[in-house]
Amino acid sequence: MQDTFDFLAENRKLSPQSRVKVEKQLSLGCDLKLMSEELSKNGKKVLKKDLSNIKSTLTTQGDNASLEDIEKLLREKYSNYVCIIFVLSLKG
Repeated sequence: MQDTFDFLAENRKLSPQSRVKVEKQLSLGCDLKLMSEELSKNGKKVLKKDLSNIKSTLTTQGDNASLEDIEKLLREKYSNYVCIIFVLSLKG
């Protein structure tokens, strides 16, 4: 019964210090399975999916900055007019 509760989201949440460490390891390209096993040895139940979600937030943050850099380059160096359109898909 205790094993079931160990895998609830609030019990899998990383501390701020652990999260910084995990983000650094993910940015270096560490294997998700090995990281998950290592965290489990230290007493923290973390799924590979949790690590994958953290990794995707890291890459998404970089994409936004990259888009701004491209916009700045097009405006300043090439004197182009830039219009960025975000399309949201609403399914209902």
